[in-house]
Amino acid sequence: MKTRLIISILAIVAPALWLKKTYGAASGKELDWILAPTAALINMVSDLHFVRESGLGWIDATHNAVIAPSCAGINFLIVAFCAVGCAASGGFVPPSRSWAG
Repeated sequence: MKTRLIISILAIVAPALWLKKTYGAASGKELDWILAPTAALINMVSDLHFVRESGLGWIDATHNAVIAPSCAGINFLIVAFCAVGCAASGGFVPPSRSWAG
């Protein structure tokens, strides 16, 4: 049981660390795979019109709006992946169960 838990934790932590290391200081061009679809979706459903600005990400100068690498959602992706992984591996104990003893 303990070996299984260690393997599960490694299977969760290794990809999370890789993502954080790879995209932690990424530029707008390196994050275009996630920023471009976001900009396209916003362009379709709003009056904003984002264009790619080299080194910055995506900008709408008319509305002073920026979709920047720091807002790409990579940290949220990492946290969500870890939470789902912990829940699936049995490493997460709901507070109601842990407080009950």
